[in-house]
Amino acid sequence: MTGDNNLKLNDDHLDFLKELFTIGAGKSSEILSEMLGTHIQLSIPLIQQLTVHEVSDHFSDLKDNQISLVDLQFKGEINGDSMLIFPQKSARLLGNILLEQDEDEDFDSAKIGVLTEVGNIVLNSIMGTISNFMKIRFDYLIPVYQNQFKQDPSSDRDDPNNMILLANTHFTAEDISIEGDIALLFSLKSVEYLTSLMDSHLNEL
Repeated sequence: MTGDNNLKLNDDHLDFLKELFTIGAGKSSEILSEMLGTHIQLSIPLIQQLTVHEVSDHFSDLKDNQISLVDLQFKGEINGDSMLIFPQKSARLLGNILLEQDEDEDFDSAKIGVLTEVGNIVLNSIMGTISNFMKIRFDYLIPVYQNQFKQDPSSDRDDPNNMILLANTHFTAEDISIEGDIALLFSLKSVEYLTSLMDSHLNEL
């Protein structure tokens, strides 16, 4: 990362967070499978640390509104945004599976509704796992569906000192594999606090 004020997580930190993400993804898989009556499996093969600029480069089609994004803001000892992000084509496919619709169905309010609920469940499961393990409390705002990675003044999302954890996510439903991303955005102050908590846990191992 560039910039004097950015904090670089090491491999131990990223492995630690990937384990928490994986536990949270497993919990959300169980909830979604039971709720929707369809076996859904989530896996987290990769997690990486990016700046706001780098994550914009990662999603090269952001400016063309070709994504589906569910944003769940959280506040507390650590502040930030948690986001579930799909390319629009993948979001449409997942929505069709969950709503049992044909492939040519429009991307309508029903799809937005079910994808928002999926995002809420997945993001709550992951943040809940982090909260329980780290013994920190989060207060959540209402999840919001967006079709672009746009600036939100209340979250200071475009602050160059922010850090984003980007976890590549695989959804498997009805033998169809769909790729998306889970992104957690933290302020510099929150990153410093989160890192100190992780160091305390890692030193106990």
